[in-house]
Amino acid sequence: MEVYMIEFLKSWVLNIVTLAILIVLLEILVPSGKLKKFVNLVSGFILIIAIINPVLGLFESGQYKIDFDTQSSFYLDKKSIEENSRVMNERQLKLTVDLYRERLIKEIEKRAGEISGNYTVKADVIINEDSGTELFGQIKKVYLTLGETDERKNIKPVNGIERIKVEKIGDTAGEGEDKVENSGKVDEKTAERLKESISNYLSIKKDDIVITLKE
Repeated sequence: MEVYMIEFLKSWVLNIVTLAILIVLLEILVPSGKLKKFVNLVSGFILIIAIINPVLGLFESGQYKIDFDTQSSFYLDKKSIEENSRVMNERQLKLTVDLYRERLIKEIEKRAGEISGNYTVKADVIINEDSGTELFGQIKKVYLTLGETDERKNIKPVNGIERIKVEKIGDTAGEGEDKVENSGKVDEKTAERLKESISNYLSIKKDDIVITLKE
């Protein structure tokens, strides 16, 4: 078994190094922009599978089964092996989906942060996790929660002093309002720019992007 494991490790490392080199070359050749970011996302996804899959493949390997049975004090029947294999495949799939979702969130937060100005950004996504459908991995909904920084707040409270609203004499209702935006909701221009950017980046509808302001 030791010889088999050494050969397995050599082959595994060689495959990972080869794939990593190909990915680097591909990233160099692909022009910068949305396509490059998409290629980076997919290549990272492929690299993760390439790292995990061979290890899980050991449990399905006939040679490993023989060595395992010989050195173990208990017997695993065919049904148990199939069940273990199914559970491992489910775990591998869940791990891959979680990593994909986490990377998506980071990319969205980074992109939104470049546009949001004085807002802090937290993102969340809902993706299709049903591996039995053609839409597996499709982004169904994007949620952006914006928080106001100190610079965005309308009025900074001073110790013991109440906020005072001063209106010009003669102004009618709704006129002469302060130009500072209401902190109760997201600035419409910022929200539209965020939706436009994320929509183009992920190729989803603007209606599938929900932006809220953290209270």
